[in-house]
Amino acid sequence: ASENKRSNYLVLLFPGSEGLILHSKTNALKNTSLIRIHKKLPFQAIVVGRKLSMAHGYSKEYRMSEAHTDDIRAVIEHYNPEKRPVFLVGTSRAAISVLSLAKRLNNTFLSGAILANGSVGHHEVKMMNLNDIHVPFLFVNHLHDRCRSASIGKLRDFIARIHDTIITTLVVVDGGKPA
Repeated sequence: ASENKRSNYLVLLFPGSEGLILHSKTNALKNTSLIRIHKKLPFQAIVVGRKLSMAHGYSKEYRMSEAHTDDIRAVIEHYNPEKRPVFLVGTSRAAISVLSLAKRLNNTFLSGAILANGSVGHHEVKMMNLNDIHVPFLFVNHLHDRCRSASIGKLRDFIARIHDTIITTLVVVDGGKPA
């Protein structure tokens, strides 16, 4: 976990793909959007990457496991003894982690979650029973996201599936330079 200053909130940032935050050859921080911004945020933000014992990073199965939930619960308890509001933020494949954690930790530990171009089209997400999630979600997606699992169409279908049980807000952005 990489952290910055204390504040009134604790935000856990989950990178997509396999959750790798260090380059395998140089051990330098990867240049992902979450890693670039985390030290500039006005609240305590912790980048949660894969465990060192996971040579190839987070599998989809691990992201949905009780072991992952236990690991994140321990991070929250360690960095948040004062019980500040906690938010989860994930990009791309980290949607699997954020949704699974929101289901398991729920409002006991969490105040809300944000998915930025979250891959909600993955089979694992489609198969999740999300009725037990009771924290609000903010979805931020680029109108022209090229990832098939994070397309605006898949996101709108996903929100339609969950809108009766989860408070959701969708922000769609356009413009900028392609990644």
